[in-house]
Amino acid sequence: MLSLLMSICAPAWASNPEKAPDNPEIINFVQIYHGYERRPAWHADQIKHYVFRERNGKPEWLFDGFLFLEIYARFNGRNYDYGATQPGKLPPGKAEWEHLVCKTFEEGRGPDGLEATLDSLAAAGFVPPTKRKVVFSIPNPIYGVRNWGFIGDEALDFHNPDDRVKAIEWYVSRVLEEWAKKKYRHLEFGGFYWIHEQIDSRNQDDVMLKAVTGRLNAKNIRSYWLPHYGAEGVDRWRELGFSYAYQQPGYFFVPTAPERLERTVARTQKLGIGIMMEFDGRAIDTPEPYRRLYYDYIEAFRKGGVWDNGQPVNFYDGGDCWLKFATSGDPEVGKMYDTLGDIIVERGERAVKQGKSR
Repeated sequence: MLSLLMSICAPAWASNPEKAPDNPEIINFVQIYHGYERRPAWHADQIKHYVFRERNGKPEWLFDGFLFLEIYARFNGRNYDYGATQPGKLPPGKAEWEHLVCKTFEEGRGPDGLEATLDSLAAAGFVPPTKRKVVFSIPNPIYGVRNWGFIGDEALDFHNPDDRVKAIEWYVSRVLEEWAKKKYRHLEFGGFYWIHEQIDSRNQDDVMLKAVTGRLNAKNIRSYWLPHYGAEGVDRWRELGFSYAYQQPGYFFVPTAPERLERTVARTQKLGIGIMMEFDGRAIDTPEPYRRLYYDYIEAFRKGGVWDNGQPVNFYDGGDCWLKFATSGDPEVGKMYDTLGDIIVERGERAVKQGKSR
């Protein structure tokens, strides 16, 4: 299940072939925020809207990759952040990391809901052309934490890069252990996502990450990174050992000139990386300017060839916006859903025909 080695090739979208990643296993990669008390439960009746849409009594396949991640936790009456130091939130320790594992694999939710959806479709005679890939986030072992917890008899100190690596190794093992217990039939393990959106070299993040990705690569486990706009280290994603990187344009949140999108598209293609499409519930609740921004992404990606040339895209929907799109009775919201849905369906079908998604 964990054998993810693929032949090296140069995707058509990479203008610099020697920097291109392996043939992408995931074409339409969606983020599913899962675990925090304010998130959807992600039972099958919710997550199904990310798996398929029904047309003429048959399913059309949507996202082929699912990134289960969480940045927040409410645990024992306290608030935690798995990604970075934040005002009002504590850096999580081992108990909170274990809490995240338990929430991720909670019965009937998240990956279980995804499996149940696909199982129901298979029982009705509708099997997707490929298994759906599932990727899990790795919490950031936040630099400076002295009391994270113990591995065996050893207390870990996150001033030390080696101790940060040991914590990650423990977490990876716990996720793989729980994944193996599930024995999913319709899902395939896709790798791990590094949740921190920048590389803090002053804290030796680069040293730590090279050790982590080196260990994952040795086990043929893929690693993913989604750096924010302007993040340090984007041009060194290969050197850091990541299998894939996706650039966040940040345009939906800081609406500047649409040229920012065009520049980001060009840069990602030069670096041989994927790109993120960003939107959230404001596209429903605050039509101006957010619906315009939503369509700006679609148009800029069209102009840059993203939709048609196989460039991997990661989709951020603010936590549940796509679910709201799919279940809305508003015609304008339905138009947003159909416009992007058509693109996702076509990209997936094209990738299967070309053998790029498997």
